[in-house]
Amino acid sequence: GRTVAIKKIQAKTFSLSKTIRQEVKQVRELDHPNLCKFIGGCVEVPNVAIVTEYCPKGSLNDVLLNEEIPLNWGFRFSFATDIARGMSYLHQHRICHGRLKSPNCVVDDRWVCKITDYGLKTYRRDDETKTLSTYQQRLVEVYLAPELTDSGVEPTLAGDVFSYSIILLEIATRSEPVPADESSVESAWCPPLPELISSKADTCPCPADYAELIRRCRAPNPAHRPAFDQIKKFVQRINPVKVSPVDMMMSLMEKYSKHLEVLVAERTQDLTHEKQRTDRLLYSMLPKQVADDLRQGKPLQAQSYVSATVFFRYVRVTTPRLPEQMTTNPLCVCVCVCVCVCVCVCTHSDIVGFTHLSSCSTPYQVVDFLNKLYTTFDDIIDNYDVYKVETIGDAYMVVSGVPRENGILHASEVASMALDLVGVCRTFRIPHKPNTQLQIRAGIHSGPVVAGVVGTKMPRYCLFGDTVNTASRMESTSLALKIQCSSSTFYLLQEIGGYSLECRGTLQVKVRRRQPPQTGSTGRPPPTVCIPPTGQRGHGDVLAGGEDR
Repeated sequence: GRTVAIKKIQAKTFSLSKTIRQEVKQVRELDHPNLCKFIGGCVEVPNVAIVTEYCPKGSLNDVLLNEEIPLNWGFRFSFATDIARGMSYLHQHRICHGRLKSPNCVVDDRWVCKITDYGLKTYRRDDETKTLSTYQQRLVEVYLAPELTDSGVEPTLAGDVFSYSIILLEIATRSEPVPADESSVESAWCPPLPELISSKADTCPCPADYAELIRRCRAPNPAHRPAFDQIKKFVQRINPVKVSPVDMMMSLMEKYSKHLEVLVAERTQDLTHEKQRTDRLLYSMLPKQVADDLRQGKPLQAQSYVSATVFFRYVRVTTPRLPEQMTTNPLCVCVCVCVCVCVCVCTHSDIVGFTHLSSCSTPYQVVDFLNKLYTTFDDIIDNYDVYKVETIGDAYMVVSGVPRENGILHASEVASMALDLVGVCRTFRIPHKPNTQLQIRAGIHSGPVVAGVVGTKMPRYCLFGDTVNTASRMESTSLALKIQCSSSTFYLLQEIGGYSLECRGTLQVKVRRRQPPQTGSTGRPPPTVCIPPTGQRGHGDVLAGGEDR
């Protein structure tokens, strides 16, 4: 099928007279690249209409008022030339347009301007008698030559030239057609995308010869107005661009393409940076492997680890002068190992005296203090093969061997990390209480755990099993600035080597068990927890104990 344009005629009655037949025959014989081709019409009331060639870009008025279309002077001279050629062809066939205006000039898909709504005076006679709004009436008057203002005066060729001058004014100013003074044509005009236009002439004021053409076409005396044959030659002579609209559009598209390539490269770089920031945020909330599986939409199932080590930490706040026993035993951290159908080490730590500190601090001070402390801890754990599970208030939980298994090294990774955390607390200062000593107690336990993601909104990677509970018990029964570990972690550290551990003594710890401990058959010592020797402890020293019960 063919797409066409249909203009409906407001006619109550219609008779296909001889005059109308002659008019139709006349316009059907017209053939010019700057005339919108007449295809046919409908003569049945109330569907009287004229069918013409369809131009997808719309009217010239629409194109000029669309600020998103950058039109340099090359395009505007092309429009002026196309209209002059089409009108010259009509006048050569003694056809007076009588309704020449920018809405009756349309632009096709090759940016060629074509004249429409010409001829067929009798055919559209009733349509001219319809009532117009104030604005529509004003538009008619703008394009009407002074000598044609009296009603009943027939359109003239000179009147078409005057209407053409108004279109030239619209092309120059890209504004609504108004009977403005010619001086407005000489004002500077800048396209919406100046960076895409390389020619200096594209951003200059309207050429003086162009303004002179408008003055001549608007001459009060019709006899002083040039004919369209002269106008066509004059416009071609003053046109600074000697290429077709298609060539200009191709050049403009190349500039657009280069501009878009730069924008795409910039946006791609921005997108890459945003993705990296998003990945860092996501990987700080979930293990990398788990986060990647969630991103790919893979179903996540809980995974069991045979052995892992869990660390818990508790923070204590004391006055500047420490008791002698704390001075002589400054380091005590508890180590726990967690397992998920594999083996891992779980560590829990806590702030000693945190409840008292919170009661004498504002919420903002507590948040600032914890943020500074945990940021310091986070920087330290980056040096070890561990995963930070969560922080709840003053509790800090870390695990090794989950989700990435590392044999039995999870115990040493957590133990060394725990020593670093305790060591940094001796120099850490609370922002709003710089004279208050910060102390932590820590617990470590090694054993089996189950790990998995819980929930779909704000998903959390959680550990489950007795190993986590035991690590928490190791922390809660530990001492300030000391690391307390269970016997399971103790045996792993002995196997790895490089750590100095001492027995703390028998300690009753309430832990849920599926089966009673096998202490007799294994030949292991009774439940004990070790205390480090008196004096400062460096790396490679950690408390250890027997199996809890």
